[in-house]
Amino acid sequence: MDDNHYLIEWIAYHYHAVNLRNLIIVNDEHSMTSPYSVLERWNGRMDILQWKDEHYMDAAEFKAAQQEVINYFGNDMPPSLVLHRARQRLFYYKCLQNLKARGKSWVLLTDSDEYVRLNYDLIGKSNLQALPMQEPGSVSSFLNQHALVQSKDDGVNKKEDSSPIQMLQSSPCVQVPRLRFAGGEESTGLIHENYNASDFLTLRWTSHAPPTDYKRNKISKAIVDVSRIPPQDLLPVDSIHVPVRAVCQQRRLHVRMSQSFLVIHHYLGDLSQYLYRENDARTLRSADKYAESKSLVNPQVSKAMQPWLNGFLTTTTTTTTVDQSSSNHASPLNIMGAKDLLANVGKLQPKSWQTYNGPENQDRCALCFFGLPRAYKTLVLPSIVQNLLIPNARHNCDIYVHYYKQYEEEAGRRNRGGKINPDDIFLLEEVAKETAAKYGNKDGRNAGRVPNIQFTYDTDEMFLEKRKELLEKYHNTMGPDGKPAYFPWGTKTYTSTSLDNMVRQWHSIEFAFKLMDFAGKQNGVQYSRVGMFRNDAMFLTPIDIALMDKGVADTKNMVFSVAPFARYPINDRMVYGPYNAIKIWSTKRFELIEKRVQLAQDPGFEMHSERFLNGTIFPAMEAVGYKMEMNRDVCFVRTRADEAALANDCTVGGMTRGFGSVNKKELVESIVGKNCTSYKMGFKWLGVGCGDGIKYFDGKQ
Repeated sequence: MDDNHYLIEWIAYHYHAVNLRNLIIVNDEHSMTSPYSVLERWNGRMDILQWKDEHYMDAAEFKAAQQEVINYFGNDMPPSLVLHRARQRLFYYKCLQNLKARGKSWVLLTDSDEYVRLNYDLIGKSNLQALPMQEPGSVSSFLNQHALVQSKDDGVNKKEDSSPIQMLQSSPCVQVPRLRFAGGEESTGLIHENYNASDFLTLRWTSHAPPTDYKRNKISKAIVDVSRIPPQDLLPVDSIHVPVRAVCQQRRLHVRMSQSFLVIHHYLGDLSQYLYRENDARTLRSADKYAESKSLVNPQVSKAMQPWLNGFLTTTTTTTTVDQSSSNHASPLNIMGAKDLLANVGKLQPKSWQTYNGPENQDRCALCFFGLPRAYKTLVLPSIVQNLLIPNARHNCDIYVHYYKQYEEEAGRRNRGGKINPDDIFLLEEVAKETAAKYGNKDGRNAGRVPNIQFTYDTDEMFLEKRKELLEKYHNTMGPDGKPAYFPWGTKTYTSTSLDNMVRQWHSIEFAFKLMDFAGKQNGVQYSRVGMFRNDAMFLTPIDIALMDKGVADTKNMVFSVAPFARYPINDRMVYGPYNAIKIWSTKRFELIEKRVQLAQDPGFEMHSERFLNGTIFPAMEAVGYKMEMNRDVCFVRTRADEAALANDCTVGGMTRGFGSVNKKELVESIVGKNCTSYKMGFKWLGVGCGDGIKYFDGKQ
């Protein structure tokens, strides 16, 4: 989770010391960065599987795992921690099964801030031999030489032999003590030409808690030899420290250094690295927490790790081999050398367009909402909190809303109509401030800042007063060929009402953006990143407006992102990106439609919303230097006044990544916190209704 700066070193070290050649990795669902670019470096050297949740569990398994976590730890844990532990345990279980099925042997189960090494002091005292750390495979060769003798149970009750060699040989589960490295003495300065010790956890931090300080060092981790474990013993994991109950012993959770030929170094890192991971479900990170964790009593010093880097740099060279996987013809494959594999080691990957070191009123962001607030309190608002406010809390965005003060809606296409309570929109202010206080920055830039939240509205009468002449123009103007010049007569689904609703949407988008602009000028704020979202959308996936597709931050602030579904030919329901690009998207529609019609760019489809954006608005955004990307992880669905959602919106006209197999009803229920009803809205359309006392039925409506 958000630790590529560690992962670069972790893979390189274990590739060298443990002969790591098979890696299975899953990214935490709340991670704001992706390990893809780091893992890609190892093509040709390692077999790496990068799993997503759907690769190792289905909805039923995940639900069962959550209940198992609650049964095991108690029900007083926060929901986020329950989800984290359920995912972790299912992943360990399926990972072990996968490697067993593929005929692998030793499996290391650690985190990317934990490094396993040989306990050379104990090895020397035991008169055993081991490869020095600078030699490749020091750990794996020792295991293969000394850990394969299985002790036999002679049936006689006797005191367990706790000698180091017996503990190593007694089971295919080797439980390894940990040492917490933090604070104290640090190594800095250049090492081996251009590498600085301060960039490496294993070289910088040399002070650790005493081996007997179990409070700081915590309990052991494990290495298991899956080749010696029967398949029936690989069961769902209830403790990551005892991954295989049949062979890992509970009483060895506090293994002493004097009993183990292996030891794990567990690194805290520096303050910036510690705070970089913002969404850790296990603890709320802060400078105070870091100071507490960094404090060691009677620390000891170990520089045992330092020889590994010289060995890795010496033995890991650039090579060329033959790649037979991509085609029938052999092709050369350039395998990266040590320099490329270690590029940016220890450096924090940008998570945002922001520099984080400028004035607080610069590089600010805003979330703007527009349109009619259908089913706002029950469906929309909970999803905004979960999937917009929390993911963007670190940015401290301001919020601006334009809405229509309308109390009832008539039935229409895939819409039964119903009552609307527009005043529910004001609930957003309180929850936005609560979310900012809970999840926003606690240290550094904009720490504790209360976001600015403002609303504006139009009634039907106010809207008609402002746009009546334009509406008449759009409906009645004829072109030289005698056909409507504006109205998209080439699309059978468009009606007069469709056109009116589209203009209402354009109007609301423009006024939400202008409200932001006005407030920014009043407050001396410069907005550099803006997201535009519907008031009647239920957001089913997290949307971080700093990120492009694949979890990569738009560090140059030059990309605007759209959703991957409803592409007719492009999705017109949402956008986020640089201020200047979103300004065109939000405020230039009424101006640019005139040029489009004058040039007769798309007869019969001039005011077809998606074609207008694709053919006119997006090119105008790209003409000033911005680039469009589809964020394939974005999913939101439209809601209706009768508290129903068009639950398969994200699978029509394109698809959100992985959403084909998602249970839409269960996902909606997980956000609203209540049972809902699935029903057919008509051909292809799935409705999920969550209104109390409302009967939902299959049919065209």
